[in-house]
Amino acid sequence: MALAEQGARVVVNDVAQVDGAWEAERVVAELREAGGEAIASTVDISRFQHCDDLVAMAVGMFGRLDIVINNAGRRAPNDLGAFTEDEFDAVVSSHLKGTFGMTRAAARVFAAQRSGTFVNTGSEAGLGHPYNAAYAVAKEGIAALTRTTARELGHLGVRCNQIRPRGAVTENAMEFRKAMDQWQSRIDALGPLSLGRRGTIWR
Repeated sequence: MALAEQGARVVVNDVAQVDGAWEAERVVAELREAGGEAIASTVDISRFQHCDDLVAMAVGMFGRLDIVINNAGRRAPNDLGAFTEDEFDAVVSSHLKGTFGMTRAAARVFAAQRSGTFVNTGSEAGLGHPYNAAYAVAKEGIAALTRTTARELGHLGVRCNQIRPRGAVTENAMEFRKAMDQWQSRIDALGPLSLGRRGTIWR
């Protein structure tokens, strides 16, 4: 919302649906109501071709691409020894492969423009998150990708940074928190070796 308020023209990508309605379209409606210019996309960015298509859509609609915010991803908590291949693939493909794919696709445009900014969303989970190993692996992989991208493209005027926000309990996160409840006593027993206490934000 803040970017749109400052005049950015935004492509919102999200594969999520709530009650049969696309979340991307809901966000676009909010942006337009606030006076912004936005379009929705529902492609799966775990596929490189879809990332290419999404970047082409942005350039085709708006003439250029200046900022890519990589914030997509799914979670699937489980015991380390019980993770299924499908669970691992779903988490790592959405977070790490999706971020890589979007970076790969946008890098060509940014290099040609000799300008552009990536903002990648990491997580404190990357420092080690019990019963959430696939998510931790994906998020710390994004940290490595961020550093690599900054070093590789920096000489072209391209910036790449990562934020590592601290987890908070929101209404949207309650389903995940419930899934984690079965291991909470073990996490608490880790004391200072756990991720620590999170803040609580209700929206």
